[in-house]
Amino acid sequence: MNDKKLNEGHSHMRAAENCQKTSLFKWKPDLEGAIEEYSKAATCFRTCKAYDLAKNAYIKTAELQAITNSKYYAGKNYEQVALLCKETKHFEQAAELMEKSASMFVEHGTPDSARLVLEKGGKMVEKELPLKAVHLYKKASAIADNEDRPNNAAENIGKCARILINERKLDQAMECLKKEIAFHERSQSYPMIGKSVTGIILVYLHNDDFAAAYAFYEKSFK
Repeated sequence: MNDKKLNEGHSHMRAAENCQKTSLFKWKPDLEGAIEEYSKAATCFRTCKAYDLAKNAYIKTAELQAITNSKYYAGKNYEQVALLCKETKHFEQAAELMEKSASMFVEHGTPDSARLVLEKGGKMVEKELPLKAVHLYKKASAIADNEDRPNNAAENIGKCARILINERKLDQAMECLKKEIAFHERSQSYPMIGKSVTGIILVYLHNDDFAAAYAFYEKSFK
């Protein structure tokens, strides 16, 4: 660990705390100054691989940015903390922070950034926390749907379906596949509809519900 960078980081943290103090001659805290100092501290701690300290500094930066209505930059800093959590294999916290990042982007009015960070979060935890990934992909799909992006909505809900099939949560997977079909119909992506229909039929067959599989086949391909 680089002791010089570590000490520099602590110095910036102290400076940030001083920026927030008030006195007889300083009535208002200097939040912008504190943000700058916390950001510098985070960079120093990250450089010397003091990841827990870096995470704390990034979070303090993001919290003050949210207070000062810099929601977009708060979102970027929450994303940075999530990436550090991934490096330290704290996947639950990483997922929560990616969701927090997305909420900042939504409040800022940049839903595309929110969707992208949720997709990145889903991919980040898909192997270790598949059901948490489903949660993030569903939120990404909902944002895409709200922004009239049926292709993106279908892609994300389709990821949910495939994870749920692997997790043997077949009823939930079928609901996702049905939503995927609806999104493909909206975007007139007819070849993709066939893949989703086939998935539903296979789920019915897996459950030994041959009558439902045939009925769904008839309804979809008539």
